[in-house]
Amino acid sequence: MYKPSLGKIRNLLKNDVNPAVKGTAAIALGTWKDKTSIPES
Repeated sequence: MYKPSLGKIRNLLKNDVNPAVKGTAAIALGTWKDKTSIPES
């Protein structure tokens, strides 16, 4: 149900200048347990 939105949310996390938008995107991706957005260490 949420999968089509993942690309848009990942893009917001990487590119948006507003910290509130980035924070909300990070929370959404974490809630959905998205591991693609986690940088490799």
